[in-house]
Amino acid sequence: MKTDILNAHFINAIKEKFSQRTVIATRLAEILCIEKEAVYRRLRGEVPFSFAEAITISGALGISLDHIGGSIPEKSKPFILKLVDFIDPNKDDLEMTEYMTKHASSLTDFTNTEYGAAMNMIPVTISVKYDHIFRFYVYKWYYQNFSPTIVKPFKQIFPHPEIKKRIKEFPRISGLAEKSFYIWDESIFINIVKDITYFNAINLISNEEKKLLKDELLLLLDKMESWATTGINDQGNKVFIYISNVSFETSYSYAQSPDFFLTMIMSFTLNEIASIDKVTFQRVKQFMQSLKRTSTLISESGEMYRIHFFETQREIVNRL
Repeated sequence: MKTDILNAHFINAIKEKFSQRTVIATRLAEILCIEKEAVYRRLRGEVPFSFAEAITISGALGISLDHIGGSIPEKSKPFILKLVDFIDPNKDDLEMTEYMTKHASSLTDFTNTEYGAAMNMIPVTISVKYDHIFRFYVYKWYYQNFSPTIVKPFKQIFPHPEIKKRIKEFPRISGLAEKSFYIWDESIFINIVKDITYFNAINLISNEEKKLLKDELLLLLDKMESWATTGINDQGNKVFIYISNVSFETSYSYAQSPDFFLTMIMSFTLNEIASIDKVTFQRVKQFMQSLKRTSTLISESGEMYRIHFFETQREIVNRL
């Protein structure tokens, strides 16, 4: 394929990433650290994008160069497996977390923004607000990803402060979306109580630590019941909470603004497979929307079901 044709396809792929064409030059100037006039010359095709520039732009905007070159079938979409080390991160771990936070923060720059999550575990956007709960998920990640010969008890494992600081931005960012919804697997609290009970039984979590986790889970339930009753989150924006009547195999989430489409699928407890490809986003969003058909809305409605659900979850947590 000729260079000029590839360049034209690349320019079209860039334009497809923006609903507002007026911001394209500004965004590319920021990405490439060049003057806007130099960007305009490239967008007009007068100067081709260099290979290094194409790599930089594709990474920032989630454009697949393989698709442009025709080497990957249309049904194959790009994902990034974010294998972040939450305890002892290196420079790449920190940069990856910063990269995702920076992109997600675009939710605060637009109207008509949306965040959605279908979860079979307490989402990071909520658990990170609770020190012991978030640390427990980090501990479970540590336990499952390191050699069993070096397993340390819960009291010795803490998330790296810089990683936690950056992840703590996600609740604020997702909460600022004009509309958000959560679909919870009905067994979400059963799962974490079962896990805590197991680690306590093999003497990796003490009875005192189990009590701290129990207290935080009860506080979290109070917060979620408040969201469900009022239909408003901590930032004062609309939130819809559903309880799924069918189980799903993992957790999914997305963040959407007019020019940004982030999709995340949980793996290895806390790691995520992420994509900023628009077609991938649309497919995952469609799947998540379909889960509503088999779920019960408990925000500002379904009062009897809502009361029963939270009473049941408190009974489950109180077994700890």
